[in-house]
Order: sequence, then C-alpha cells, then structure tokens
Amino acid sequence: MLQLPKLTSRIRAAGTRARAPADPASKAVQAAFDAAVQKCYIDRHRSQLLTSEDLDMLWDLLWEHASGGTPDERRLSYDDFVAVRELLPPKFDAYMRSSIFMQFLPDEWGHVSVLFFFNFVLRKVGLMQARLDMSSYDADKDGYLTEPEFEAFLLDLLPTLNLDNLSPDVEHFYVCSTSRKFFYCLDTKRRGKLSIQQILLSNTLIELFELREAGRREEIEQNNWFSCTNSMRLYERYSRLDTNNDGLLSRSEMTGFQSATYSSAYLDRLFHERSSGGQIDYRTFVDLVLAVDNPMEPESIAFQFRLLDMKNQGFLDEATVTFMFRSVLERMVEFGHEPVNLNDVVNEIFDMASPKCGSYITLNDLLASGIGGTITTILSDCRGFWAYDNRESEGK
Repeated sequence: MLQLPKLTSRIRAAGTRARAPADPASKAVQAAFDAAVQKCYIDRHRSQLLTSEDLDMLWDLLWEHASGGTPDERRLSYDDFVAVRELLPPKFDAYMRSSIFMQFLPDEWGHVSVLFFFNFVLRKVGLMQARLDMSSYDADKDGYLTEPEFEAFLLDLLPTLNLDNLSPDVEHFYVCSTSRKFFYCLDTKRRGKLSIQQILLSNTLIELFELREAGRREEIEQNNWFSCTNSMRLYERYSRLDTNNDGLLSRSEMTGFQSATYSSAYLDRLFHERSSGGQIDYRTFVDLVLAVDNPMEPESIAFQFRLLDMKNQGFLDEATVTFMFRSVLERMVEFGHEPVNLNDVVNEIFDMASPKCGSYITLNDLLASGIGGTITTILSDCRGFWAYDNRESEGK
C-alpha cells in the first residue's frame, strides 16, 4: 500500500483536507489524458459539421424545390422545406427543424427566402467550426481564451479570410490589432481573457467573418475594420510616429498623434497608465485609436475616463476637470486660437454630465448623459473642444 509522507505543518482552514502534492509524472499523465479527451470531443463534433460538398447538395436541393427567378427571388414554402429535409441525411437534422423555418419572416403566401435560409445555415456552420477551433486553443479548458491563445487562433484563421494584399511582414501587426479589437470591445472588466461563447455571439466576430464573403470584396475592403486596407492604414499611422524606427513610441513621438492636438496632460496620463519603460507599444496604440475614433462607444468612454481620472479616485472632481481642460486650453493657444474662460467651460462640463453627486462626475454619469464621448473629447483634444465650441456656426 502506498504510504503518504507525513505533513510537517497542519492546514488549519476549516473544512480543508490536506493532499500530498502530485508528482510530475502524474501531472504529465493527467495532462496527456485531458488533451486526448479534448481532442476526441473536438474530432467527434468536427466530423458532424457540414462540408463544402454537403452545403453544395443543400443549395442544389433548395434551388430545385423553390420557386422564383434569381437567387434573391427564390422562395420556399413549408411543404418544399419538408420535401428537402426528407432528401437530406441525418447530419442536416439540426438545420432543418420546423422551428427554424418558422423563425424566418414569410411573405404573404407563407414562403421564405432561400438565400436567407442558406446564409443562416452557412453562419451556423461557421460558428460551430469557430467554436471547435477556439476550443482547441483553450489550454486549461475553462471556456476562455487568453490573448496569446486567441492570437494563435487568429493566426491559423488568416488563410480563410480574403486578405490577399496583406504582406507577410505585417501579419503579426494584423493579428495584434485584430486581437486588440476583440479584447477592447469584449473584455470590459479587463480580466485578460475572453469567453469563447461571448466571442461567438459578438458583432465583432460577425464583422471579422465578413472577410470570408467573396461577393462584396470592394465594399468590405472599404468599410470593414478588419480589412487589409484599414489594417495597413492603422499600421502606417503607427509607423509615421515611430521616427527612430525602434518599434515603440516615446512620449515625444506621441506628441504628433492626431496632428498634435491632444493636450500634454492627457498624453502624460496615457504614458503613466499604459506605457512600459516610458514607451507604448502597438497594442496600446490600437486601444488608443479605437477610443479616439469611436468616442461615443461605452468602451471608449470607459477607456478615456480611466486616463482622465488622474487621482485614481473613480470619479472626476472639479480640480481634475479644471486641470485637464487647462492643458487643452494651453494647446489651443499654441495653435493660435483665442482662449476661453476656463471656469465657464468647467461649469458647462458639469452641466453636460448632470452628475448624481454635484461635486464630481462618475463613469456612470458620463454613460447616462448620452454625451460622455463629447465630454471626454473636450477634456483631452483641443480640436475636439474647438469643434464642440463652434458646433452652431459649423452647422450653418
């Protein structure tokens, strides 16, 4: 019988049972077993996914049983739907339930669009494929992906996206910016990991998967945040600031960000909170760009609030608001604008935020105001304040 070594000290916590530490060999066996179980699970479910040949067969049957001319016009009655279902093998059952047909908006004759239904199947297959793919990168099998795990998933995903113009030299930056977009939008509690389910249900993933669509290449290239065009534009913005070509941005280099309109106090706060060794990397730069390019989004307001909260109090008091806007005002004067009354603007900011406690502004106050992005812009960017201050004359 195996004898456990005696403990040299007692564990005093109530209800806690002491265990002998597992030896490295046992841990290795357990890890190998867990990995084998996970692989079997993923392989079994992957074998149940519809293949390209399966999808071609589904489209052919839908087209054959539907009525109408062009693909946009082809429509399917419920009887047609049932007829198609009876011709398909069992692996299609999950997509051909009556309840699924009823989810689609019918026309006056009770028919549904073939194209809408087929795109639904494509999207569901894509999501199931993505779930399995992501699960294979989930090292501790907790249903979450850390940023390195998610970036490994993205790197393997690249060949499936329409990124023909993406140079291999900038693939790393593309994966980095794509990952930061997901974490920026979804990791609101800044835990450093994302729920796989949360990723699958997000609009961010829908936007990324648009790059798989072949029929809208030009439109997607111009409007999709993950497009090669936008990614190269973002990388070039970073490269132009990196004047010494060391791959990082110093405080002096960041002075030129957004045509040098951001205040010294704001940039000081950025480097205090987000720099490492007095420099910021591409990840932080992407976060910053997401915040300033989308100022009214809740994630952007939260990002800016953390920088403006110079005392880390969880709120902006009058002294903080005054200090931050004074720096904006100084930047305006440097650009040749006439100065405005500092106290008047501070009072106006409090009026705009309508804080529950009149003496300070919380993040919830900014979010509830509906103009939180405007307020954070006024407190950081002299061009943003100028646009706000001249909004009436500009609108004429």
